[in-house]
Amino acid sequence: MSEIVTDDEDEQPTKPSATAPDEDAVDKRNKLLVEIWKQAVDTQKHFNDMCVKSRQLGLTVRSGQLRCCALSLHSIHASRLRR
Repeated sequence: MSEIVTDDEDEQPTKPSATAPDEDAVDKRNKLLVEIWKQAVDTQKHFNDMCVKSRQLGLTVRSGQLRCCALSLHSIHASRLRR
């Protein structure tokens, strides 16, 4: 039997990549989407925090207004009783 020698035998086999190029692109895209999602969540947290702070400030202002009204009504009522 004669052996046929081809040039392919002399070449080194190429190492297969860990992931195919398409999988690398998908992996990068998924990482990017996760980063975008994290940023969106951080933005939502920021606006939720601002809403809570504005409600607290609004309640403080409103309670101050009511206190001023109560004091003015009390002083008006007290001045009428003194007459």
